[in-house]
Parts: sequence; structure tokens; C-alpha cells
Amino acid sequence: MVCAWIFIAAKCAFVAWAVPRWDVPVSAGWVIWPTLVFGLLATGLWFSRGRDGS
Repeated sequence: MVCAWIFIAAKCAFVAWAVPRWDVPVSAGWVIWPTLVFGLLATGLWFSRGRDGS
């Protein structure tokens, strides 16, 4: 799970850097917020099922 959150953080940092860098006509928030929401949802589901997958 830690690796997944490292990947999510790296993606969010990249998007926050890339959007203004290349003048993309969309707010970085439109990419970052859904990523964080679905990451939190997946983490919550993972913890609710137990770490052993049962």
C-alpha cells in the first residue's frame, strides 16, 4: 500500500508541475483531486477487508 501512495504522490507532483509548464488548458486539480479521492477509497476498502485479504 505504501508503494501505491508513493506512486500517487509522484503522479500528483508531476501533474502539478506539468500543467503550468506546458500551459495545459485544464486545472491540475481536475486530475489531482479524483486521483486522491479514488486512492483514499481504495485504501479504505483495502483496510476494511483486512490486510490478509480475507
